Amino acid sequence: AAAPVWEKAPKQKSRGTLALALLIVLVSAAGGGAYEYSRRVKAERALEAAALNAEVDRLLDTGRLADLAATETKLARSFDLDSRSAKAARLWLENRVLGALLSDGPTSGIDSAVHRGRAVGLEEKDLAAGRVASFLVEADLAGASALLARWDPIAGRDPLYQLAAGAVLERAGDARAAERYAAARALDARSVPADILLARLLVLEQGPSAARPILDALRAKVKDSAALRALEALAFAFGAERAGELPEAARLSPEQARELPAPLKVVPALTEAVLALDRNELEAAAAALDRAIKVADTPALATSLGFLAIETGDEQLARKAALRALGLSALYPRARALAARVALLGGRIDEAEKAIEGLEATSADVAVVRAVAAYEKLDAADLTTALETLGQAKDATAFAALAEGPRVLRGAAGLSAERLQELAVPAISWGELIAVDAALDGGRVDLAETLLARRQVSAAAHLARRARLLRYQGKLDEALATSEAALSGTPTPALLIERTYELIDAGKIDAGRALIAKYPATLGPMAGFL
Repeated sequence: AAAPVWEKAPKQKSRGTLALALLIVLVSAAGGGAYEYSRRVKAERALEAAALNAEVDRLLDTGRLADLAATETKLARSFDLDSRSAKAARLWLENRVLGALLSDGPTSGIDSAVHRGRAVGLEEKDLAAGRVASFLVEADLAGASALLARWDPIAGRDPLYQLAAGAVLERAGDARAAERYAAARALDARSVPADILLARLLVLEQGPSAARPILDALRAKVKDSAALRALEALAFAFGAERAGELPEAARLSPEQARELPAPLKVVPALTEAVLALDRNELEAAAAALDRAIKVADTPALATSLGFLAIETGDEQLARKAALRALGLSALYPRARALAARVALLGGRIDEAEKAIEGLEATSADVAVVRAVAAYEKLDAADLTTALETLGQAKDATAFAALAEGPRVLRGAAGLSAERLQELAVPAISWGELIAVDAALDGGRVDLAETLLARRQVSAAAHLARRARLLRYQGKLDEALATSEAALSGTPTPALLIERTYELIDAGKIDAGRALIAKYPATLGPMAGFL
Protein backbone atom coordinates (compact mmCIF):
# COMPACT_ATOMS: atom_id res chain seq x y z
CA ALA A 1 0.00 0.00 0.00
CA ALA A 2 1.20 3.49 -0.66
CA ALA A 3 2.75 5.36 2.20
CA PRO A 4 0.64 7.98 3.74
CA VAL A 5 1.28 11.47 2.49
CA TRP A 6 2.22 12.65 5.94
CA GLU A 7 5.16 10.37 6.14
CA LYS A 8 8.60 11.98 5.45
CA ALA A 9 10.15 11.06 2.12
CA PRO A 10 13.53 9.39 2.26
CA LYS A 11 16.60 11.51 1.53
CA GLN A 12 18.06 11.40 -1.98
CA LYS A 13 21.84 11.43 -2.36
CA SER A 14 23.04 14.71 -4.10
CA ARG A 15 25.28 14.19 -7.11
CA GLY A 16 27.84 16.59 -8.75
CA THR A 17 28.09 19.14 -5.98
CA LEU A 18 31.50 18.01 -4.91
CA ALA A 19 32.71 17.86 -8.52
CA LEU A 20 31.41 21.32 -9.19
CA ALA A 21 33.15 22.70 -6.14
CA LEU A 22 36.34 20.98 -7.15
CA LEU A 23 36.06 22.41 -10.66
CA ILE A 24 35.57 25.90 -9.28
CA VAL A 25 38.66 25.55 -7.14
CA LEU A 26 40.72 24.28 -10.04
CA VAL A 27 39.57 27.04 -12.39
CA SER A 28 40.26 29.67 -9.77
CA ALA A 29 43.72 28.28 -9.16
CA ALA A 30 44.43 28.18 -12.87
CA GLY A 31 43.19 31.75 -13.31
CA GLY A 32 45.29 32.94 -10.42
CA GLY A 33 48.33 31.15 -11.80
CA ALA A 34 47.82 32.64 -15.23
CA TYR A 35 47.43 36.09 -13.75
CA GLU A 36 50.57 35.65 -11.68
CA TYR A 37 52.46 34.34 -14.71
CA SER A 38 51.27 37.27 -16.83
CA ARG A 39 52.23 39.70 -14.10
CA ARG A 40 55.67 38.15 -13.77
CA VAL A 41 56.24 38.22 -17.58
CA LYS A 42 55.18 41.85 -17.74
CA ALA A 43 57.52 42.69 -14.89
CA GLU A 44 60.40 40.87 -16.56
CA ARG A 45 59.73 42.62 -19.87
CA ALA A 46 59.56 45.96 -18.08
CA LEU A 47 62.85 45.27 -16.33
CA GLU A 48 64.49 44.24 -19.61
CA ALA A 49 63.16 47.33 -21.37
CA ALA A 50 64.36 49.58 -18.54
CA ALA A 51 67.80 47.98 -18.65
CA LEU A 52 67.97 48.41 -22.42
CA ASN A 53 66.90 52.04 -22.18
CA ALA A 54 69.52 52.72 -19.51
CA GLU A 55 72.20 51.13 -21.69
CA VAL A 56 71.07 53.16 -24.72
CA ASP A 57 71.11 56.33 -22.63
CA ARG A 58 74.72 55.64 -21.68
CA LEU A 59 75.82 54.75 -25.22
CA LEU A 60 74.30 57.90 -26.71
CA ASP A 61 76.59 60.01 -24.54
CA THR A 62 79.84 58.41 -25.72
CA GLY A 63 80.05 60.17 -29.09
CA ARG A 64 81.25 56.95 -30.76
CA LEU A 65 79.67 55.95 -34.08
CA ALA A 66 79.82 52.25 -33.18
CA ASP A 67 77.89 52.92 -29.97
CA LEU A 68 75.38 55.06 -31.85
CA ALA A 69 74.77 52.20 -34.30
CA ALA A 70 74.44 49.70 -31.43
CA THR A 71 71.64 51.72 -29.87
CA GLU A 72 69.42 51.11 -32.89
CA THR A 73 69.26 47.34 -32.27
CA LYS A 74 68.73 47.84 -28.55
CA LEU A 75 65.93 50.34 -29.13
CA ALA A 76 64.23 47.98 -31.58
CA ARG A 77 64.14 45.34 -28.84
CA SER A 78 62.94 47.91 -26.32
CA PHE A 79 60.01 48.80 -28.58
CA ASP A 80 59.20 45.10 -28.96
CA LEU A 81 58.96 44.89 -25.21
CA ASP A 82 56.94 48.09 -24.81
CA SER A 83 55.79 49.81 -27.98
CA ARG A 84 54.22 52.67 -26.00
CA SER A 85 57.30 53.57 -23.96
CA ALA A 86 57.80 57.33 -23.79
CA LYS A 87 61.37 56.80 -22.57
CA ALA A 88 62.28 54.65 -25.59
CA ALA A 89 60.61 57.13 -27.93
CA ARG A 90 62.70 59.97 -26.53
CA LEU A 91 65.87 57.87 -26.82
CA TRP A 92 65.02 57.07 -30.44
CA LEU A 93 64.68 60.80 -31.12
CA GLU A 94 68.08 61.37 -29.51
CA ASN A 95 69.55 58.63 -31.70
CA ARG A 96 68.25 60.30 -34.86
CA VAL A 97 69.38 63.80 -33.86
CA LEU A 98 72.87 62.64 -32.89
CA GLY A 99 73.03 60.71 -36.13
CA ALA A 100 72.39 63.94 -38.00
CA LEU A 101 75.21 65.66 -36.09
CA LEU A 102 77.83 62.90 -35.98
CA SER A 103 77.26 60.47 -38.84
CA ASP A 104 78.36 60.59 -42.46
CA GLY A 105 75.78 60.95 -45.18
CA PRO A 106 72.08 61.76 -44.93
CA THR A 107 70.13 60.88 -41.81
CA SER A 108 66.57 59.60 -42.13
CA GLY A 109 63.83 58.95 -39.62
CA ILE A 110 63.89 62.21 -37.66
CA ASP A 111 60.33 63.14 -38.57
CA SER A 112 59.06 59.63 -37.81
CA ALA A 113 60.82 59.78 -34.42
CA VAL A 114 59.03 63.07 -33.70
CA HIS A 115 55.66 61.53 -34.69
CA ARG A 116 56.27 58.45 -32.52
CA GLY A 117 57.18 60.64 -29.56
CA ARG A 118 54.03 62.68 -29.99
CA ALA A 119 51.93 59.53 -30.28
CA VAL A 120 53.16 58.16 -26.95
CA GLY A 121 52.63 61.43 -25.13
CA LEU A 122 55.97 63.24 -25.17
CA GLU A 123 55.61 66.99 -24.67
CA GLU A 124 56.40 69.32 -27.53
CA LYS A 125 59.39 70.73 -25.65
CA ASP A 126 60.89 67.24 -25.70
CA LEU A 127 60.39 67.03 -29.47
CA ALA A 128 61.79 70.47 -30.36
CA ALA A 129 65.31 69.12 -30.94
CA GLY A 130 63.99 66.77 -33.60
CA ARG A 131 62.10 69.52 -35.38
CA VAL A 132 65.23 71.69 -35.50
CA ALA A 133 67.40 68.78 -36.67
CA SER A 134 64.88 67.96 -39.40
CA PHE A 135 65.42 71.39 -40.95
CA LEU A 136 69.17 71.01 -40.49
CA VAL A 137 69.45 67.78 -42.48
CA GLU A 138 67.46 69.43 -45.26
CA ALA A 139 70.03 72.28 -45.25
CA ASP A 140 67.19 74.70 -44.48
CA LEU A 141 69.14 76.87 -42.05
CA ALA A 142 66.69 79.73 -42.34
CA GLY A 143 63.82 77.46 -41.32
CA ALA A 144 65.83 75.98 -38.46
CA SER A 145 66.89 79.42 -37.22
CA ALA A 146 63.27 80.58 -37.24
CA LEU A 147 62.36 77.69 -34.95
CA LEU A 148 64.98 78.71 -32.40
CA ALA A 149 63.25 81.97 -31.58
CA ARG A 150 60.01 80.05 -31.04
CA TRP A 151 61.33 77.15 -28.98
CA ASP A 152 64.09 78.76 -26.91
CA PRO A 153 61.78 79.78 -24.04
CA ILE A 154 60.13 76.33 -23.95
CA ALA A 155 62.92 73.86 -24.77
CA GLY A 156 65.92 75.80 -23.54
CA ARG A 157 66.52 73.35 -20.67
CA ASP A 158 66.86 70.37 -23.03
CA PRO A 159 70.56 69.59 -23.76
CA LEU A 160 69.65 67.83 -27.02
CA TYR A 161 67.81 70.93 -28.21
CA GLN A 162 70.77 73.15 -27.36
CA LEU A 163 73.08 70.76 -29.21
CA ALA A 164 70.92 70.87 -32.35
CA ALA A 165 70.62 74.66 -32.07
CA GLY A 166 74.40 74.97 -31.83
CA ALA A 167 74.85 72.88 -34.97
CA VAL A 168 72.41 75.09 -36.87
CA LEU A 169 74.18 78.27 -35.80
CA GLU A 170 77.64 76.85 -36.49
CA ARG A 171 76.71 75.86 -40.03
CA ALA A 172 75.29 79.34 -40.53
CA GLY A 173 78.55 80.91 -39.37
CA ASP A 174 76.91 82.43 -36.28
CA ALA A 175 79.32 83.02 -33.38
CA ARG A 176 76.54 82.23 -30.89
CA ALA A 177 76.95 78.53 -31.68
CA ALA A 178 79.59 78.25 -28.96
CA GLU A 179 77.08 79.47 -26.37
CA ARG A 180 74.64 76.73 -27.39
CA TYR A 181 77.23 73.98 -27.19
CA ALA A 182 78.35 75.28 -23.80
CA ALA A 183 74.72 75.24 -22.62
CA ALA A 184 74.36 71.63 -23.78
CA ARG A 185 77.46 70.67 -21.78
CA ALA A 186 76.16 72.44 -18.70
CA LEU A 187 72.79 70.68 -18.94
CA ASP A 188 74.32 67.24 -19.52
CA ALA A 189 77.80 66.92 -18.06
CA ARG A 190 78.16 63.37 -19.45
CA SER A 191 77.67 64.41 -23.08
CA VAL A 192 80.79 63.67 -25.11
CA PRO A 193 79.16 64.90 -28.38
CA ALA A 194 78.76 68.34 -26.78
CA ASP A 195 82.44 68.32 -25.80
CA ILE A 196 83.50 67.33 -29.31
CA LEU A 197 81.47 69.99 -31.09
CA LEU A 198 82.37 72.79 -28.68
CA ALA A 199 86.08 71.94 -28.66
CA ARG A 200 86.23 71.84 -32.45
CA LEU A 201 84.47 75.18 -32.79
CA LEU A 202 86.68 76.87 -30.22
CA VAL A 203 89.87 75.63 -31.89
CA LEU A 204 88.71 77.01 -35.23
CA GLU A 205 87.29 80.30 -34.01
CA GLN A 206 89.31 81.26 -30.94
CA GLY A 207 92.40 79.07 -31.06
CA PRO A 208 93.61 75.95 -29.22
CA SER A 209 94.12 77.74 -25.90
CA ALA A 210 90.40 78.52 -25.68
CA ALA A 211 89.56 74.87 -26.27
CA ARG A 212 92.09 73.46 -23.79
CA PRO A 213 89.70 73.36 -20.76
CA ILE A 214 87.18 71.40 -22.84
CA LEU A 215 89.85 68.98 -24.03
CA ASP A 216 91.05 68.44 -20.45
CA ALA A 217 87.49 67.76 -19.29
CA LEU A 218 86.98 65.34 -22.18
CA ARG A 219 90.17 63.48 -21.28
CA ALA A 220 88.86 63.01 -17.76
CA LYS A 221 85.72 61.39 -19.20
CA VAL A 222 87.14 59.11 -21.87
CA LYS A 223 90.86 58.82 -20.96
CA ASP A 224 91.73 58.03 -24.59
CA SER A 225 89.60 57.87 -27.72
CA ALA A 226 89.81 58.50 -31.45
CA ALA A 227 87.80 61.72 -31.09
CA LEU A 228 90.06 63.08 -28.34
CA ARG A 229 93.18 62.32 -30.38
CA ALA A 230 91.63 64.01 -33.41
CA LEU A 231 90.83 67.13 -31.40
CA GLU A 232 94.42 67.24 -30.12
CA ALA A 233 95.60 66.99 -33.74
CA LEU A 234 93.23 69.81 -34.71
CA ALA A 235 94.68 71.96 -31.93
CA PHE A 236 98.20 71.15 -33.14
CA ALA A 237 97.34 72.07 -36.74
CA PHE A 238 95.99 75.50 -35.83
CA GLY A 239 98.37 76.25 -32.98
CA ALA A 240 100.37 79.47 -33.01
CA GLU A 241 103.65 77.59 -32.77
CA ARG A 242 103.00 74.70 -35.12
CA ALA A 243 106.33 72.98 -35.61
CA GLY A 244 108.00 69.64 -35.18
CA GLU A 245 106.44 66.23 -34.94
CA LEU A 246 102.81 65.52 -34.20
CA PRO A 247 102.45 64.94 -30.43
CA GLU A 248 101.83 61.36 -29.34
CA ALA A 249 98.42 62.32 -27.93
CA ALA A 250 97.40 63.58 -31.39
CA ARG A 251 98.35 60.52 -33.42
CA LEU A 252 95.64 58.40 -34.99
CA SER A 253 95.94 54.81 -36.16
CA PRO A 254 94.16 53.88 -39.43
CA GLU A 255 91.51 52.09 -37.38
CA GLN A 256 90.94 55.13 -35.17
CA ALA A 257 90.71 57.37 -38.25
CA ARG A 258 87.86 55.18 -39.51
CA GLU A 259 86.07 55.53 -36.17
CA LEU A 260 85.96 59.33 -36.24
CA PRO A 261 82.59 61.09 -36.21
CA ALA A 262 81.79 63.24 -39.22
CA PRO A 263 82.84 66.58 -37.63
CA LEU A 264 86.37 65.19 -37.23
CA LYS A 265 86.72 63.23 -40.49
CA VAL A 266 88.80 66.08 -41.87
CA VAL A 267 91.58 65.63 -39.30
CA PRO A 268 93.72 62.90 -40.95
CA ALA A 269 94.03 64.90 -44.20
CA LEU A 270 94.54 68.12 -42.23
CA THR A 271 97.41 66.74 -40.16
CA GLU A 272 99.00 65.30 -43.29
CA ALA A 273 98.81 68.76 -44.86
CA VAL A 274 100.31 70.71 -41.97
CA LEU A 275 103.15 68.24 -41.52
CA ALA A 276 103.92 68.55 -45.24
CA LEU A 277 103.84 72.35 -44.92
CA ASP A 278 106.33 72.20 -42.07
CA ARG A 279 108.61 70.13 -44.31
CA ASN A 280 108.06 72.67 -47.13
CA GLU A 281 106.51 69.95 -49.31
CA LEU A 282 103.99 72.31 -50.83
CA GLU A 283 102.53 70.02 -53.49
CA ALA A 284 101.87 67.26 -50.96
CA ALA A 285 100.34 69.78 -48.58
CA ALA A 286 98.06 71.13 -51.31
CA ALA A 287 96.89 67.64 -52.26
CA ALA A 288 96.02 66.81 -48.65
CA LEU A 289 94.25 70.14 -48.17
CA ASP A 290 92.20 69.53 -51.29
CA ARG A 291 90.88 66.31 -49.72
CA ALA A 292 90.18 68.13 -46.46
CA ILE A 293 88.30 70.99 -48.12
CA LYS A 294 85.96 68.52 -49.83
CA VAL A 295 84.65 67.27 -46.47
CA ALA A 296 84.56 70.64 -44.66
CA ASP A 297 81.03 70.95 -43.26
CA THR A 298 81.07 74.40 -41.64
CA PRO A 299 82.20 77.84 -42.81
CA ALA A 300 84.68 78.04 -39.92
CA LEU A 301 86.37 74.80 -40.96
CA ALA A 302 86.43 75.65 -44.68
CA THR A 303 87.86 79.09 -43.92
CA SER A 304 90.57 77.73 -41.64
CA LEU A 305 91.60 75.28 -44.35
CA GLY A 306 91.65 78.15 -46.84
CA PHE A 307 94.15 80.10 -44.77
CA LEU A 308 96.37 77.00 -44.70
CA ALA A 309 95.98 76.72 -48.49
CA ILE A 310 97.38 80.25 -48.78
CA GLU A 311 100.56 78.97 -47.13
CA THR A 312 101.02 76.57 -50.04
CA GLY A 313 100.86 79.44 -52.53
CA ASP A 314 98.11 77.61 -54.44
CA GLU A 315 95.71 80.41 -55.24
CA GLN A 316 93.12 78.15 -56.88
CA LEU A 317 93.02 75.85 -53.87
CA ALA A 318 92.63 78.77 -51.49
CA ARG A 319 89.87 80.17 -53.70
CA LYS A 320 88.14 76.77 -53.62
CA ALA A 321 88.11 76.88 -49.82
CA ALA A 322 86.81 80.45 -49.81
CA LEU A 323 83.99 79.55 -52.20
CA ARG A 324 83.04 76.56 -50.07
CA ALA A 325 82.97 78.71 -46.94
CA LEU A 326 80.92 81.41 -48.63
CA GLY A 327 78.61 78.75 -50.06
CA LEU A 328 77.92 77.53 -46.54
CA SER A 329 77.42 81.06 -45.21
CA ALA A 330 77.72 84.13 -47.42
CA LEU A 331 77.67 86.37 -44.34
CA TYR A 332 80.40 84.61 -42.37
CA PRO A 333 82.99 87.37 -41.74
CA ARG A 334 86.09 85.15 -41.80
CA ALA A 335 85.05 83.67 -45.14
CA ARG A 336 85.02 87.16 -46.63
CA ALA A 337 88.35 87.89 -44.98
CA LEU A 338 89.71 84.73 -46.60
CA ALA A 339 88.39 85.89 -49.97
CA ALA A 340 90.30 89.14 -49.46
CA ARG A 341 93.51 87.29 -48.61
CA VAL A 342 93.09 85.08 -51.67
CA ALA A 343 92.74 88.21 -53.80
CA LEU A 344 95.94 89.61 -52.27
CA LEU A 345 97.69 86.32 -52.96
CA GLY A 346 96.88 86.89 -56.61
CA GLY A 347 97.86 90.57 -56.43
CA ARG A 348 94.30 91.82 -56.99
CA ILE A 349 93.89 94.76 -54.62
CA ASP A 350 90.54 95.92 -56.06
CA GLU A 351 89.02 92.49 -55.45
CA ALA A 352 90.39 92.41 -51.92
CA GLU A 353 88.89 95.82 -51.14
CA LYS A 354 85.53 94.60 -52.47
CA ALA A 355 85.68 91.50 -50.26
CA ILE A 356 86.11 93.47 -47.02
CA GLU A 357 83.19 95.84 -47.62
CA GLY A 358 80.95 95.80 -44.59
CA LEU A 359 83.44 94.09 -42.29
CA GLU A 360 84.42 95.63 -38.98
CA ALA A 361 86.70 98.57 -39.82
CA THR A 362 89.05 97.83 -36.93
CA SER A 363 89.51 94.14 -37.75
CA ALA A 364 92.94 92.83 -38.69
CA ASP A 365 91.71 91.56 -42.06
CA VAL A 366 90.46 95.01 -43.07
CA ALA A 367 93.66 96.62 -41.82
CA VAL A 368 95.79 94.28 -43.94
CA VAL A 369 93.98 95.21 -47.14
CA ARG A 370 94.22 98.90 -46.26
CA ALA A 371 97.93 98.47 -45.54
CA VAL A 372 98.58 96.78 -48.89
CA ALA A 373 96.63 99.46 -50.78
CA ALA A 374 98.60 102.19 -48.98
CA TYR A 375 101.90 100.47 -49.77
CA GLU A 376 101.07 100.25 -53.47
CA LYS A 377 100.11 103.93 -53.46
CA LEU A 378 103.50 104.69 -51.90
CA ASP A 379 101.65 106.32 -49.01
CA ALA A 380 103.79 105.67 -45.93
CA ALA A 381 101.46 107.69 -43.67
CA ASP A 382 98.36 105.61 -44.53
CA LEU A 383 100.43 102.44 -44.24
CA THR A 384 101.54 103.42 -40.74
CA THR A 385 97.93 104.19 -39.76
CA ALA A 386 96.79 100.78 -41.01
CA LEU A 387 99.57 99.09 -39.07
CA GLU A 388 98.50 100.93 -35.93
CA THR A 389 95.01 99.48 -36.41
CA LEU A 390 96.55 96.02 -36.40
CA GLY A 391 97.95 96.72 -32.95
CA GLN A 392 99.85 93.78 -31.51
CA ALA A 393 98.76 91.64 -34.47
CA LYS A 394 101.28 93.45 -36.67
CA ASP A 395 103.99 91.45 -34.93
CA ALA A 396 102.45 88.19 -36.19
CA THR A 397 104.26 86.35 -38.95
CA ALA A 398 101.45 86.94 -41.45
CA PHE A 399 102.00 90.72 -41.27
CA ALA A 400 105.79 90.76 -40.96
CA ALA A 401 106.42 92.20 -44.43
CA LEU A 402 103.89 95.00 -44.07
CA ALA A 403 105.51 95.92 -40.77
CA GLU A 404 108.71 96.55 -42.78
CA GLY A 405 106.76 98.44 -45.44
CA PRO A 406 107.33 102.01 -44.20
CA ARG A 407 111.10 101.51 -44.11
CA VAL A 408 111.08 99.91 -47.56
CA LEU A 409 109.14 102.88 -48.97
CA ARG A 410 111.73 105.21 -47.49
CA GLY A 411 114.53 103.10 -48.97
CA ALA A 412 115.99 102.45 -45.53
CA ALA A 413 115.01 98.85 -44.89
CA GLY A 414 118.52 97.40 -44.87
CA LEU A 415 117.13 93.85 -44.71
CA SER A 416 119.50 90.91 -45.16
CA ALA A 417 119.09 88.43 -47.98
CA GLU A 418 118.10 85.77 -45.46
CA ARG A 419 115.38 88.00 -44.03
CA LEU A 420 114.03 88.80 -47.50
CA GLN A 421 113.90 85.09 -48.27
CA GLU A 422 111.87 84.57 -45.10
CA LEU A 423 109.42 87.34 -46.00
CA ALA A 424 108.87 86.21 -49.58
CA VAL A 425 106.38 83.43 -48.85
CA PRO A 426 102.64 83.26 -49.64
CA ALA A 427 101.67 83.00 -45.97
CA ILE A 428 102.98 86.54 -45.38
CA SER A 429 100.68 89.17 -46.84
CA TRP A 430 102.36 91.01 -49.72
CA GLY A 431 105.65 89.53 -48.51
CA GLU A 432 106.89 88.47 -51.94
CA LEU A 433 106.48 91.92 -53.49
CA ILE A 434 107.84 93.89 -50.53
CA ALA A 435 110.87 91.59 -50.47
CA VAL A 436 111.44 92.10 -54.22
CA ASP A 437 111.15 95.87 -53.81
CA ALA A 438 113.72 95.84 -51.01
CA ALA A 439 116.05 93.65 -53.07
CA LEU A 440 115.82 95.91 -56.12
CA ASP A 441 116.23 99.05 -54.01
CA GLY A 442 119.48 97.57 -52.72
CA GLY A 443 120.69 96.60 -56.20
CA ARG A 444 120.43 92.86 -55.44
CA VAL A 445 119.07 91.97 -58.87
CA ASP A 446 119.85 88.25 -58.70
CA LEU A 447 118.03 87.95 -55.39
CA ALA A 448 115.02 89.80 -56.78
CA GLU A 449 114.96 87.46 -59.78
CA THR A 450 115.06 84.43 -57.47
CA LEU A 451 112.21 85.74 -55.37
CA LEU A 452 110.02 86.54 -58.37
CA ALA A 453 110.62 83.10 -59.87
CA ARG A 454 109.00 81.35 -56.91
CA ARG A 455 105.49 81.92 -58.26
CA GLN A 456 104.25 82.92 -61.67
CA VAL A 457 101.52 85.52 -61.12
CA SER A 458 100.04 87.62 -63.91
CA ALA A 459 98.48 90.35 -61.74
CA ALA A 460 99.49 93.95 -62.39
CA ALA A 461 101.39 94.27 -59.09
CA HIS A 462 103.62 91.31 -59.93
CA LEU A 463 104.10 92.41 -63.55
CA ALA A 464 105.22 95.85 -62.36
CA ARG A 465 108.06 94.27 -60.34
CA ARG A 466 109.00 91.99 -63.21
CA ALA A 467 109.17 94.99 -65.56
CA ARG A 468 111.44 96.81 -63.11
CA LEU A 469 113.69 93.75 -62.83
CA LEU A 470 113.92 93.46 -66.61
CA ARG A 471 114.84 97.14 -66.89
CA TYR A 472 117.59 96.67 -64.31
CA GLN A 473 118.83 93.70 -66.33
CA GLY A 474 119.00 95.85 -69.46
CA LYS A 475 116.12 94.06 -71.18
CA LEU A 476 114.25 97.22 -72.04
CA ASP A 477 111.98 95.84 -74.77
CA GLU A 478 110.81 93.04 -72.47
CA ALA A 479 110.34 95.53 -69.68
CA LEU A 480 108.17 97.77 -71.87
CA ALA A 481 106.03 94.83 -72.96
CA THR A 482 105.60 93.65 -69.36
CA SER A 483 104.65 97.05 -67.98
CA GLU A 484 102.21 97.56 -70.85
CA ALA A 485 100.52 94.28 -69.90
CA ALA A 486 100.37 95.45 -66.30
CA LEU A 487 98.52 98.62 -67.35
CA SER A 488 95.52 96.48 -68.34
CA GLY A 489 94.70 96.32 -64.63
CA THR A 490 94.24 99.18 -62.19
CA PRO A 491 97.47 101.20 -62.38
CA THR A 492 99.29 102.10 -59.17
CA PRO A 493 101.78 104.93 -58.65
CA ALA A 494 104.63 102.40 -58.54
CA LEU A 495 103.61 100.93 -61.90
CA LEU A 496 103.21 104.36 -63.53
CA ILE A 497 106.59 105.49 -62.24
CA GLU A 498 108.24 102.33 -63.55
CA ARG A 499 106.54 102.70 -66.94
CA THR A 500 107.67 106.33 -67.16
CA TYR A 501 111.31 105.39 -66.44
CA GLU A 502 111.16 102.75 -69.16
CA LEU A 503 109.74 105.21 -71.69
CA ILE A 504 112.45 107.73 -70.80
CA ASP A 505 115.16 105.07 -71.22
CA ALA A 506 113.64 104.16 -74.57
CA GLY A 507 113.67 107.82 -75.64
CA LYS A 508 109.88 107.95 -75.82
CA ILE A 509 109.50 111.25 -74.00
CA ASP A 510 106.15 112.22 -75.53
CA ALA A 511 104.68 108.84 -74.63
CA GLY A 512 105.92 109.37 -71.08
CA ARG A 513 104.30 112.80 -70.85
CA ALA A 514 101.04 111.39 -72.22
CA LEU A 515 101.08 108.64 -69.58
CA ILE A 516 101.62 111.18 -66.78
CA ALA A 517 98.85 113.40 -68.12
CA LYS A 518 96.45 110.43 -68.22
CA TYR A 519 96.79 109.57 -64.52
CA PRO A 520 97.34 112.84 -62.60
CA ALA A 521 95.12 111.80 -59.69
CA THR A 522 96.86 108.45 -59.27
CA LEU A 523 100.34 109.95 -59.36
CA GLY A 524 99.52 112.92 -57.15
CA PRO A 525 102.62 115.00 -56.27
CA MET A 526 104.81 112.55 -58.20
CA ALA A 527 103.32 113.76 -61.49
CA GLY A 528 105.24 117.05 -61.33
CA PHE A 529 108.51 115.28 -60.51
CA LEU A 530 108.13 112.86 -63.42
